[in-house]
Amino acid sequence: LLGDGALSVCFDTEGFFTHGKTRTKVCSNKVGQGQVAALLLNLDPSSPNANTVSLFVDGVRASPPQALPDDLKGKVLYPAVTYRNLTLQVHFGKSPLRPLPFKCLTVQEAFVTDGVVRKAAEKNGKHEVIVPIGLPDEGTFDWLDGFLAKHRDYVELSDRAILDWANKSGLPRQGGYSKRSCNDKPELGFGLPGMDDFSLQKVISMVAPLLPRNYVIMEVKDGLLESGRKELLDRFPSSDFSKVARVVIGEPPADFKALVHEHTFKEKQERAVAEARRKKADLAKKKAAEEAKRKREAAEKKRQEAVKKAKQAKAKARETKEGKEGEAEEEAAADEAAEEEEKEEEDAKMEEEGTKEEVKVELTAEEKQRHFIKRDIPDLVPKDMSGTYMKFTIPKKEEGFDNILFEWQSAGECQTYLESWISDRKVTQRVEDLQPSDWFRSKHNEWQKALASWKKNAAEHKDPSKKKAAEAAKRKAEASKSKKEGGEEGDEEKEE
Repeated sequence: LLGDGALSVCFDTEGFFTHGKTRTKVCSNKVGQGQVAALLLNLDPSSPNANTVSLFVDGVRASPPQALPDDLKGKVLYPAVTYRNLTLQVHFGKSPLRPLPFKCLTVQEAFVTDGVVRKAAEKNGKHEVIVPIGLPDEGTFDWLDGFLAKHRDYVELSDRAILDWANKSGLPRQGGYSKRSCNDKPELGFGLPGMDDFSLQKVISMVAPLLPRNYVIMEVKDGLLESGRKELLDRFPSSDFSKVARVVIGEPPADFKALVHEHTFKEKQERAVAEARRKKADLAKKKAAEEAKRKREAAEKKRQEAVKKAKQAKAKARETKEGKEGEAEEEAAADEAAEEEEKEEEDAKMEEEGTKEEVKVELTAEEKQRHFIKRDIPDLVPKDMSGTYMKFTIPKKEEGFDNILFEWQSAGECQTYLESWISDRKVTQRVEDLQPSDWFRSKHNEWQKALASWKKNAAEHKDPSKKKAAEAAKRKAEASKSKKEGGEEGDEEKEE
């Protein structure tokens, strides 16, 4: 967006001039509906306003000349506009829509020496589509940030980029922009149907292949899945785009590790500084409370002394009292002044010590061994991670790639690293697609039937009426058994 960063400046409709984080009011009036705004760029070295930009509204100067930042002087400058919720007509014709009070050249009339015509970079007559391939939470997005910083002619296509665009456009988001469940597919949460129902992603996927641009498609999960890579590549025709996979798997190079250590050190130092400030604030609060207590005690002491002196004054003679009381008052005043001076010196010493205290931090041996920045937000949500990590693969040219570049390690080393990574995750990841076997189902059914029978018997045993009937049936069975045994003994005796 215009004004975002050190490489652009802009005027807005509110009358502000923006560069980086500085926004200055330079116009007394706003630019309203139906008005024509013109931007004047003065590069004439003989002019007193050389290397400045000015805003004109309806042919009248609306702002004083604003100096170009040093970063933009002598560089190629591109006219551009950003807008939302309005209809805008952009005019790059040979004559301005509203005449200016002086003669100047339009963009179309610019001399060849003042203008640069440059086409978007192409390789073999095609633009490039890059698909980064990196493991979750192992520097994929950090590598991408570094790549985009060096290759500003590439456009990132991702949900992360959509959130960044929305944030720079001032679109409010529920919970703010730092709140997200993951980096790969963060929930949008704008409360707007056109944003939250993924309509914007669908439009981008249809329009991007039609525009001659270099793209980076940042999808962590889909980039590691063969089916996901196929879907990403099928959007872009091979006749117009060269498709390249950049594999960032394995141990990163020394320069990447240096960035990780620098980031880790900076974070640790910021936490240490914040902790030191908190302790200093607590100490100041404690000192203020002690000072207030000391003042209250001193005031109470003075009051008690005054009462005591008043009582003594009534008991002693006036002449004797005047001489001795004066000496006592002088001694008390001297003691109090000395005590106050000593307290002030002690406070000043403590304050000086707190000011001189410096926060020093060092990376531990464990932190020095880190190859990737430890983020609070994961790249994948746990369910996506546990459900797909077993299917992660290294891309092959047969999938439709024109080239596969291994950024950190060789193809064989990347494959070995991936296999080891998957093996390690088997110990910690939940198995989402685990299904019971037929043997388990049959045994489980038998168990359920037995358990139901036991519960039924337990319920009948607790029921008083059924318990009484069961006891009666038991007694009847025992009596019948006894009678039968008695009859058998009688028959034996008769036989004898």
